[in-house]
Amino acid sequence: MEDDINDLRFLVAELPDQIGVQVFSMFMTGWPIRARMRTIESRTCLEVRACAPVGGVDDARVTLVHDGSWSVVEEATGLVSQAGTRSVRDCVPVVEHMYRYVPAWLVPELSSEARTGFVDLHERLGDEHDPVLENLAGRFESVFETMVCALVAGWDFIVDLGCHEDSATIEMSTQIPGDIDDDFRLLVGDALDVNVRDMQMHWTFRDNSWQLDPAQTGFASADAAVDVVGLDTLCDVMEFAAANCAFDPPGSSKQWHSGGATTPRSALPAIPLAPEASPDPEVIATRARRIDEWATENGFCAPLPPTKAALTRHLDHAGPGRAGHYILEFTDGQCYIGESIDLPERLGQHRGRYRDIHRIRVRLDATATRSLHGKRHLRLHEKSLIHSAQDAGLLARNINEMATMIGTSRHLDELISADEQHLWLDAPDIVNSTDTAARPDFPAERLARTAANYRHFRTRSDADQITRIIGRYLSR
Repeated sequence: MEDDINDLRFLVAELPDQIGVQVFSMFMTGWPIRARMRTIESRTCLEVRACAPVGGVDDARVTLVHDGSWSVVEEATGLVSQAGTRSVRDCVPVVEHMYRYVPAWLVPELSSEARTGFVDLHERLGDEHDPVLENLAGRFESVFETMVCALVAGWDFIVDLGCHEDSATIEMSTQIPGDIDDDFRLLVGDALDVNVRDMQMHWTFRDNSWQLDPAQTGFASADAAVDVVGLDTLCDVMEFAAANCAFDPPGSSKQWHSGGATTPRSALPAIPLAPEASPDPEVIATRARRIDEWATENGFCAPLPPTKAALTRHLDHAGPGRAGHYILEFTDGQCYIGESIDLPERLGQHRGRYRDIHRIRVRLDATATRSLHGKRHLRLHEKSLIHSAQDAGLLARNINEMATMIGTSRHLDELISADEQHLWLDAPDIVNSTDTAARPDFPAERLARTAANYRHFRTRSDADQITRIIGRYLSR
Protein backbone atom coordinates (compact mmCIF):
# COMPACT_ATOMS: atom_id res chain seq x y z
CA MET A 1 0.00 0.00 0.00
CA GLU A 2 2.92 2.36 0.62
CA ASP A 3 3.45 2.80 -3.11
CA ASP A 4 0.00 4.33 -3.35
CA ILE A 5 0.64 6.97 -0.69
CA ASN A 6 1.78 10.36 -1.97
CA ASP A 7 2.93 11.70 1.40
CA LEU A 8 6.22 13.54 1.65
CA ARG A 9 9.09 11.10 1.88
CA PHE A 10 11.28 11.33 4.95
CA LEU A 11 14.89 10.46 4.25
CA VAL A 12 15.38 8.33 7.35
CA ALA A 13 12.65 5.98 6.10
CA GLU A 14 15.10 5.03 3.33
CA LEU A 15 17.92 3.88 5.62
CA PRO A 16 19.50 0.63 4.37
CA ASP A 17 18.92 -2.35 6.65
CA GLN A 18 22.55 -2.56 7.74
CA ILE A 19 22.59 1.06 8.91
CA GLY A 20 19.13 0.70 10.39
CA VAL A 21 20.29 -2.21 12.55
CA GLN A 22 23.12 -0.11 13.92
CA VAL A 23 20.92 2.89 14.73
CA PHE A 24 18.21 0.63 16.18
CA SER A 25 20.78 -1.06 18.43
CA MET A 26 21.83 2.28 19.85
CA PHE A 27 18.30 2.73 21.15
CA MET A 28 17.80 -0.86 22.26
CA THR A 29 20.84 -1.25 24.51
CA GLY A 30 19.65 1.44 26.91
CA TRP A 31 22.60 3.78 26.31
CA PRO A 32 22.09 7.57 26.47
CA ILE A 33 21.57 8.96 22.94
CA ARG A 34 22.49 12.20 21.18
CA ALA A 35 21.17 12.79 17.64
CA ARG A 36 21.28 15.69 15.20
CA MET A 37 20.54 16.25 11.50
CA ARG A 38 22.03 19.07 9.43
CA THR A 39 22.50 20.23 5.83
CA ILE A 40 26.18 20.49 4.94
CA GLU A 41 27.20 21.44 1.40
CA SER A 42 23.71 20.64 0.06
CA ARG A 43 23.76 17.17 1.61
CA THR A 44 21.82 15.91 4.60
CA CYS A 45 24.06 14.67 7.39
CA LEU A 46 22.82 12.62 10.34
CA GLU A 47 24.87 11.86 13.43
CA VAL A 48 23.74 9.54 16.19
CA ARG A 49 25.96 8.92 19.19
CA ALA A 50 25.36 6.40 21.95
CA CYS A 51 27.18 7.31 25.16
CA ALA A 52 28.62 4.41 27.15
CA PRO A 53 26.74 3.90 30.43
CA VAL A 54 29.92 3.01 32.33
CA GLY A 55 33.37 4.60 32.56
CA GLY A 56 36.25 3.15 30.58
CA VAL A 57 33.99 1.92 27.76
CA ASP A 58 34.03 3.53 24.30
CA ASP A 59 31.02 5.40 22.98
CA ALA A 60 29.43 4.30 19.68
CA ARG A 61 28.89 6.74 16.85
CA VAL A 62 27.42 6.53 13.37
CA THR A 63 27.58 9.43 10.91
CA LEU A 64 25.57 9.22 7.69
CA VAL A 65 25.25 11.41 4.64
CA HIS A 66 22.45 11.43 2.06
CA ASP A 67 23.48 12.31 -1.48
CA GLY A 68 20.86 10.48 -3.51
CA SER A 69 21.19 7.55 -1.10
CA TRP A 70 22.50 7.00 2.41
CA SER A 71 26.15 6.18 2.95
CA VAL A 72 28.35 5.94 6.03
CA VAL A 73 31.02 8.55 6.71
CA GLU A 74 33.64 5.99 7.70
CA GLU A 75 36.10 8.38 9.30
CA ALA A 76 33.35 9.58 11.68
CA THR A 77 31.77 6.21 12.44
CA GLY A 78 32.75 3.53 14.92
CA LEU A 79 33.85 3.57 18.55
CA VAL A 80 34.99 6.77 20.24
CA SER A 81 37.12 6.70 23.40
CA GLN A 82 36.75 9.12 26.30
CA ALA A 83 39.83 10.91 24.97
CA GLY A 84 38.17 11.39 21.58
CA THR A 85 40.21 8.76 19.75
CA ARG A 86 38.19 7.09 17.00
CA SER A 87 38.35 3.41 16.28
CA VAL A 88 36.71 2.82 12.92
CA ARG A 89 34.71 -0.40 12.85
CA ASP A 90 32.01 -1.79 10.59
CA CYS A 91 28.44 -2.35 11.73
CA VAL A 92 28.70 -5.79 13.36
CA PRO A 93 31.54 -5.09 15.86
CA VAL A 94 29.97 -1.78 16.89
CA VAL A 95 26.59 -3.42 17.58
CA GLU A 96 28.24 -6.26 19.50
CA HIS A 97 30.21 -3.73 21.55
CA MET A 98 27.02 -2.02 22.73
CA TYR A 99 25.24 -5.26 23.55
CA ARG A 100 28.10 -6.26 25.85
CA TYR A 101 27.08 -3.47 28.25
CA VAL A 102 23.31 -3.56 28.69
CA PRO A 103 22.12 -2.23 32.09
CA ALA A 104 21.13 -5.26 34.15
CA TRP A 105 17.90 -3.74 35.40
CA LEU A 106 16.61 -3.68 31.80
CA VAL A 107 16.68 -7.49 31.65
CA PRO A 108 15.59 -8.64 35.12
CA GLU A 109 14.87 -12.14 33.81
CA LEU A 110 18.63 -12.70 33.35
CA SER A 111 20.31 -10.97 36.23
CA SER A 112 20.06 -10.78 39.99
CA GLU A 113 22.95 -8.33 40.12
CA ALA A 114 22.76 -4.87 41.65
CA ARG A 115 20.87 -2.34 39.60
CA THR A 116 24.18 -0.70 38.73
CA GLY A 117 25.49 -3.86 36.99
CA PHE A 118 25.54 -4.84 33.31
CA VAL A 119 24.83 -7.97 31.30
CA ASP A 120 26.41 -9.19 28.05
CA LEU A 121 23.80 -9.96 25.37
CA HIS A 122 25.99 -9.87 22.25
CA GLU A 123 25.97 -13.67 21.78
CA ARG A 124 22.16 -13.59 21.54
CA LEU A 125 22.20 -11.35 18.45
CA GLY A 126 22.38 -14.32 16.09
CA ASP A 127 18.88 -15.47 17.11
CA GLU A 128 16.19 -13.22 15.61
CA HIS A 129 13.59 -14.70 17.95
CA ASP A 130 15.57 -14.64 21.17
CA PRO A 131 12.97 -14.10 23.95
CA VAL A 132 15.26 -11.84 25.99
CA LEU A 133 15.81 -9.47 23.07
CA GLU A 134 12.11 -9.56 22.20
CA ASN A 135 11.18 -8.64 25.77
CA LEU A 136 13.77 -5.86 25.73
CA ALA A 137 12.23 -4.47 22.53
CA GLY A 138 8.73 -4.67 23.99
CA ARG A 139 9.71 -2.70 27.08
CA PHE A 140 11.20 0.08 24.97
CA GLU A 141 8.31 0.34 22.52
CA SER A 142 6.74 3.70 23.36
CA VAL A 143 10.12 5.32 24.11
CA PHE A 144 11.64 3.98 20.93
CA GLU A 145 8.69 5.14 18.83
CA THR A 146 9.03 8.70 20.07
CA MET A 147 12.79 8.74 19.50
CA VAL A 148 12.35 7.49 15.96
CA CYS A 149 9.68 10.13 15.29
CA ALA A 150 12.19 12.81 16.32
CA LEU A 151 14.94 11.16 14.28
CA VAL A 152 12.81 10.91 11.13
CA ALA A 153 11.59 14.53 11.45
CA GLY A 154 15.10 15.92 11.91
CA TRP A 155 14.65 17.23 15.46
CA ASP A 156 17.79 17.25 17.61
CA PHE A 157 17.22 15.12 20.66
CA ILE A 158 18.89 13.86 23.80
CA VAL A 159 17.85 10.75 25.72
CA ASP A 160 19.18 10.13 29.21
CA LEU A 161 18.55 7.10 31.43
CA GLY A 162 18.86 7.04 35.19
CA CYS A 163 18.54 4.36 37.84
CA HIS A 164 18.52 5.21 41.54
CA GLU A 165 17.60 2.59 44.14
CA ASP A 166 14.13 1.37 43.10
CA SER A 167 13.46 4.08 40.52
CA ALA A 168 14.49 4.10 36.85
CA THR A 169 13.64 6.91 34.46
CA ILE A 170 14.14 8.04 30.87
CA GLU A 171 14.24 11.75 30.10
CA MET A 172 14.02 12.83 26.47
CA SER A 173 14.35 16.41 25.24
CA THR A 174 13.96 17.68 21.67
CA GLN A 175 14.78 20.93 19.94
CA ILE A 176 12.93 22.65 17.10
CA PRO A 177 14.86 22.25 13.83
CA GLY A 178 17.00 25.28 13.08
CA ASP A 179 16.10 25.34 9.37
CA ILE A 180 12.37 26.08 9.77
CA ASP A 181 11.35 29.67 10.29
CA ASP A 182 9.16 31.18 13.00
CA ASP A 183 6.26 31.87 10.61
CA PHE A 184 5.95 28.21 9.72
CA ARG A 185 6.27 27.21 13.37
CA LEU A 186 3.37 29.53 14.20
CA LEU A 187 1.28 28.05 11.37
CA VAL A 188 1.78 24.55 12.74
CA GLY A 189 0.92 25.78 16.22
CA ASP A 190 -2.30 27.39 15.02
CA ALA A 191 -3.32 24.24 13.16
CA LEU A 192 -2.74 21.95 16.14
CA ASP A 193 -3.83 24.52 18.74
CA VAL A 194 -0.50 24.41 20.61
CA ASN A 195 2.46 26.70 21.17
CA VAL A 196 5.25 24.86 19.36
CA ARG A 197 8.43 24.81 21.44
CA ASP A 198 11.16 22.43 22.51
CA MET A 199 9.77 19.31 24.15
CA GLN A 200 10.37 17.11 27.17
CA MET A 201 9.15 13.55 27.73
CA HIS A 202 9.45 11.42 30.85
CA TRP A 203 9.07 7.65 31.34
CA THR A 204 9.39 5.52 34.47
CA PHE A 205 10.28 1.82 34.60
CA ARG A 206 7.32 0.24 36.34
CA ASP A 207 5.78 -3.24 36.22
CA ASN A 208 8.59 -4.44 33.96
CA SER A 209 7.94 -1.84 31.23
CA TRP A 210 8.55 1.80 30.40
CA GLN A 211 5.44 3.84 31.13
CA LEU A 212 4.92 7.45 30.12
CA ASP A 213 4.48 10.00 32.90
CA PRO A 214 1.90 12.39 31.37
CA ALA A 215 2.41 15.00 34.09
CA GLN A 216 6.03 15.45 33.02
CA THR A 217 5.51 15.27 29.25
CA GLY A 218 4.89 18.29 27.05
CA PHE A 219 6.47 21.55 25.90
CA ALA A 220 9.37 23.02 27.86
CA SER A 221 8.71 26.33 29.58
CA ALA A 222 11.16 29.11 30.35
CA ASP A 223 10.87 28.43 34.08
CA ALA A 224 11.94 24.76 33.61
CA ALA A 225 8.34 23.60 34.06
CA VAL A 226 6.45 21.47 31.53
CA ASP A 227 3.25 22.51 29.75
CA VAL A 228 1.54 19.12 29.62
CA VAL A 229 0.62 17.83 26.13
CA GLY A 230 -0.22 14.29 24.95
CA LEU A 231 2.47 12.19 23.30
CA ASP A 232 0.51 11.77 20.06
CA THR A 233 0.20 15.55 19.79
CA LEU A 234 3.95 15.96 20.30
CA CYS A 235 4.64 13.43 17.55
CA ASP A 236 2.21 15.24 15.24
CA VAL A 237 4.04 18.51 15.90
CA MET A 238 7.40 16.94 15.08
CA GLU A 239 6.11 15.50 11.81
CA PHE A 240 4.34 18.71 10.73
CA ALA A 241 7.28 20.91 11.77
CA ALA A 242 9.93 18.57 10.38
CA ALA A 243 13.28 19.97 9.34
CA ASN A 244 13.65 20.91 5.69
CA CYS A 245 16.70 18.67 5.48
CA ALA A 246 14.64 15.67 6.66
CA PHE A 247 12.68 15.48 3.40
CA ASP A 248 13.60 13.65 0.26
CA PRO A 249 14.96 16.27 -2.20
CA PRO A 250 12.94 16.73 -5.40
CA GLY A 251 13.80 14.37 -8.21
CA SER A 252 13.81 14.93 -11.95
CA SER A 253 10.58 16.00 -13.56
CA LYS A 254 8.60 13.16 -15.16
CA GLN A 255 6.62 13.89 -18.32
CA TRP A 256 3.43 12.06 -17.43
CA HIS A 257 0.15 12.83 -19.18
CA SER A 258 -3.31 11.39 -19.60
CA GLY A 259 -2.96 10.48 -23.28
CA GLY A 260 -6.34 12.07 -23.96
CA ALA A 261 -8.22 9.63 -21.71
CA THR A 262 -11.64 10.69 -20.48
CA THR A 263 -11.88 11.25 -16.74
CA PRO A 264 -14.41 8.72 -15.39
CA ARG A 265 -17.40 9.91 -13.39
CA SER A 266 -16.77 9.81 -9.66
CA ALA A 267 -18.49 7.01 -7.79
CA LEU A 268 -18.28 8.80 -4.44
CA PRO A 269 -21.47 10.08 -2.81
CA ALA A 270 -22.11 13.70 -3.69
CA ILE A 271 -24.04 14.74 -0.60
CA PRO A 272 -22.62 14.41 2.91
CA LEU A 273 -24.53 12.42 5.47
CA ALA A 274 -26.64 14.73 7.56
CA PRO A 275 -26.48 14.58 11.35
CA GLU A 276 -29.17 12.20 12.52
CA ALA A 277 -31.53 12.09 15.44
CA SER A 278 -31.17 9.22 17.91
CA PRO A 279 -31.60 6.06 15.81
CA ASP A 280 -33.96 3.25 16.72
CA PRO A 281 -32.58 0.38 18.83
CA GLU A 282 -32.89 -1.95 15.83
CA VAL A 283 -30.71 0.36 13.76
CA ILE A 284 -28.11 0.57 16.52
CA ALA A 285 -28.08 -3.22 16.86
CA THR A 286 -27.54 -3.65 13.13
CA ARG A 287 -24.66 -1.17 13.14
CA ALA A 288 -23.10 -2.87 16.17
CA ARG A 289 -23.30 -6.25 14.42
CA ARG A 290 -21.52 -4.83 11.36
CA ILE A 291 -18.78 -3.36 13.54
CA ASP A 292 -18.37 -6.69 15.33
CA GLU A 293 -18.08 -8.62 12.06
CA TRP A 294 -15.63 -6.14 10.55
CA ALA A 295 -13.51 -5.88 13.71
CA THR A 296 -13.26 -9.66 14.02
CA GLU A 297 -12.26 -10.05 10.36
CA ASN A 298 -9.54 -7.41 10.81
CA GLY A 299 -7.97 -8.90 13.93
CA PHE A 300 -9.31 -6.57 16.64
CA CYS A 301 -9.84 -7.89 20.16
CA ALA A 302 -13.20 -8.37 21.84
CA PRO A 303 -14.88 -5.14 23.00
CA LEU A 304 -13.50 -3.55 26.16
CA PRO A 305 -14.92 -0.95 28.56
CA PRO A 306 -13.76 2.50 27.36
CA THR A 307 -11.52 3.22 30.35
CA LYS A 308 -7.75 3.58 30.50
CA ALA A 309 -7.60 1.09 33.37
CA ALA A 310 -9.47 -1.63 31.47
CA LEU A 311 -7.45 -1.06 28.33
CA THR A 312 -4.15 -1.09 30.25
CA ARG A 313 -5.07 -4.41 31.92
CA HIS A 314 -5.82 -5.91 28.52
CA LEU A 315 -2.52 -4.69 27.05
CA ASP A 316 -0.53 -5.98 30.02
CA HIS A 317 -2.13 -9.39 29.57
CA ALA A 318 -1.63 -9.36 25.78
CA GLY A 319 2.13 -8.79 26.13
CA PRO A 320 4.67 -6.00 25.69
CA GLY A 321 3.63 -3.01 23.68
CA ARG A 322 1.24 -0.07 23.59
CA ALA A 323 1.24 0.72 19.84
CA GLY A 324 -1.47 -0.30 17.43
CA HIS A 325 -4.87 0.49 15.96
CA TYR A 326 -8.21 0.92 17.69
CA ILE A 327 -11.88 1.30 16.93
CA LEU A 328 -14.19 3.30 19.18
CA GLU A 329 -17.85 2.29 19.24
CA PHE A 330 -20.42 4.93 20.12
CA THR A 331 -23.87 4.56 21.65
CA ASP A 332 -25.56 5.38 18.32
CA GLY A 333 -23.75 2.61 16.43
CA GLN A 334 -21.20 4.87 14.78
CA CYS A 335 -17.48 4.32 15.17
CA TYR A 336 -14.05 5.92 14.90
CA ILE A 337 -10.87 4.21 13.67
CA GLY A 338 -7.42 5.39 14.68
CA GLU A 339 -3.83 4.53 15.56
CA SER A 340 -1.52 5.44 18.41
CA ILE A 341 1.88 4.66 19.85
CA ASP A 342 0.28 4.81 23.30
CA LEU A 343 -3.26 3.43 23.15
CA PRO A 344 -4.34 4.16 26.76
CA GLU A 345 -3.21 7.78 26.48
CA ARG A 346 -5.02 8.17 23.16
CA LEU A 347 -8.23 6.78 24.67
CA GLY A 348 -7.98 9.40 27.41
CA GLN A 349 -7.80 12.14 24.78
CA HIS A 350 -10.88 10.79 22.99
CA ARG A 351 -12.86 10.61 26.23
CA GLY A 352 -12.25 14.33 26.64
CA ARG A 353 -13.88 14.97 23.25
CA TYR A 354 -16.57 12.30 22.94
CA ARG A 355 -19.11 11.73 25.70
CA ASP A 356 -20.87 8.79 24.05
CA ILE A 357 -18.08 6.22 23.71
CA HIS A 358 -19.65 2.82 24.37
CA ARG A 359 -16.61 0.54 24.10
CA ILE A 360 -13.23 0.12 22.42
CA ARG A 361 -11.40 -2.65 20.54
CA VAL A 362 -7.67 -2.65 19.84
CA ARG A 363 -5.21 -4.44 17.57
CA LEU A 364 -1.57 -4.36 18.64
CA ASP A 365 1.06 -3.95 15.95
CA ALA A 366 4.40 -5.59 16.76
CA THR A 367 5.97 -4.42 13.48
CA ALA A 368 5.66 -0.78 14.53
CA THR A 369 7.79 -1.55 17.58
CA ARG A 370 10.88 -2.51 15.59
CA SER A 371 10.44 -0.25 12.58
CA LEU A 372 12.49 2.88 12.07
CA HIS A 373 9.30 4.52 10.84
CA GLY A 374 6.69 2.83 13.00
CA LYS A 375 4.38 5.85 13.21
CA ARG A 376 4.26 6.03 9.42
CA HIS A 377 3.65 2.27 9.34
CA LEU A 378 0.66 2.66 11.66
CA ARG A 379 -0.78 5.56 9.68
CA LEU A 380 -0.51 3.75 6.36
CA HIS A 381 -2.40 0.77 7.76
CA GLU A 382 -4.90 3.12 9.42
CA LYS A 383 -5.78 4.44 5.97
CA SER A 384 -6.37 0.92 4.73
CA LEU A 385 -8.59 0.15 7.72
CA ILE A 386 -10.68 3.29 7.21
CA HIS A 387 -11.21 2.43 3.55
CA SER A 388 -12.15 -1.14 4.47
CA ALA A 389 -14.63 0.05 7.10
CA GLN A 390 -16.38 2.24 4.55
CA ASP A 391 -16.60 -0.65 2.10
CA ALA A 392 -18.21 -2.70 4.88
CA GLY A 393 -20.86 -0.04 5.42
CA LEU A 394 -19.68 1.20 8.82
CA LEU A 395 -20.62 4.75 9.80
CA ALA A 396 -17.29 6.23 10.88
CA ARG A 397 -16.79 9.68 12.40
CA ASN A 398 -13.34 9.99 10.84
CA ILE A 399 -12.54 12.94 8.59
CA ASN A 400 -9.32 11.97 6.84
CA GLU A 401 -9.64 9.19 4.24
CA MET A 402 -13.44 9.37 4.26
CA ALA A 403 -15.30 9.33 0.96
CA THR A 404 -18.21 10.99 2.75
CA MET A 405 -18.07 12.63 6.14
CA ILE A 406 -20.90 12.48 8.61
CA GLY A 407 -22.36 15.95 8.92
CA THR A 408 -21.09 19.03 7.14
CA SER A 409 -17.72 20.71 6.84
CA ARG A 410 -17.64 23.81 9.02
CA HIS A 411 -14.71 25.25 7.12
CA LEU A 412 -16.23 24.62 3.68
CA ASP A 413 -19.51 26.19 4.74
CA GLU A 414 -17.61 29.30 5.84
CA LEU A 415 -16.26 29.69 2.30
CA ILE A 416 -19.09 28.42 0.09
CA SER A 417 -22.78 28.54 0.94
CA ALA A 418 -24.86 25.35 0.92
CA ASP A 419 -26.81 26.57 -2.17
CA GLU A 420 -23.58 27.18 -4.08
CA GLN A 421 -22.32 23.74 -3.15
CA HIS A 422 -25.46 22.07 -4.52
CA LEU A 423 -25.26 24.09 -7.75
CA TRP A 424 -21.67 23.01 -8.25
CA LEU A 425 -22.48 19.35 -7.58
CA ASP A 426 -25.23 19.48 -10.23
CA ALA A 427 -23.14 21.21 -12.94
CA PRO A 428 -19.52 21.87 -11.95
CA ASP A 429 -18.30 22.98 -15.39
CA ILE A 430 -21.04 25.59 -15.77
CA VAL A 431 -20.52 26.96 -12.27
CA ASN A 432 -16.74 27.14 -12.75
CA SER A 433 -17.07 29.04 -16.03
CA THR A 434 -19.44 31.63 -14.57
CA ASP A 435 -17.78 32.09 -11.19
CA THR A 436 -16.55 35.67 -10.71
CA ALA A 437 -15.82 35.52 -6.99
CA ALA A 438 -12.40 36.68 -5.85
CA ARG A 439 -10.12 34.23 -4.10
CA PRO A 440 -10.85 34.35 -0.35
CA ASP A 441 -8.16 34.95 2.22
CA PHE A 442 -7.69 31.69 4.06
CA PRO A 443 -6.92 31.93 7.79
CA ALA A 444 -3.49 30.75 8.87
CA GLU A 445 -4.75 27.66 10.65
CA ARG A 446 -6.38 26.35 7.46
CA LEU A 447 -3.12 26.66 5.54
CA ALA A 448 -0.85 25.15 8.15
CA ARG A 449 -1.64 21.50 7.47
CA THR A 450 -0.71 21.87 3.79
CA ALA A 451 2.14 24.32 4.31
CA ALA A 452 4.77 21.58 4.60
CA ASN A 453 3.64 20.03 1.31
CA TYR A 454 3.64 23.42 -0.43
CA ARG A 455 7.04 24.29 1.02
CA HIS A 456 8.42 21.05 -0.39
CA PHE A 457 6.67 21.59 -3.73
CA ARG A 458 8.34 24.99 -4.16
CA THR A 459 11.76 23.34 -4.06
CA ARG A 460 11.04 21.58 -7.36
CA SER A 461 12.76 22.99 -10.41
CA ASP A 462 9.49 22.75 -12.36
CA ALA A 463 7.25 24.25 -9.67
CA ASP A 464 6.43 27.38 -11.72
CA GLN A 465 5.59 25.29 -14.77
CA ILE A 466 3.24 23.06 -12.78
CA THR A 467 1.59 26.10 -11.20
CA ARG A 468 0.95 27.65 -14.64
CA ILE A 469 -0.57 24.42 -15.96
CA ILE A 470 -2.91 24.07 -12.99
CA GLY A 471 -3.83 27.74 -13.24
CA ARG A 472 -4.68 27.37 -16.91
CA TYR A 473 -6.85 24.33 -16.13
CA LEU A 474 -8.73 26.11 -13.34
CA SER A 475 -9.38 29.18 -15.46
CA ARG A 476 -10.86 27.34 -18.42
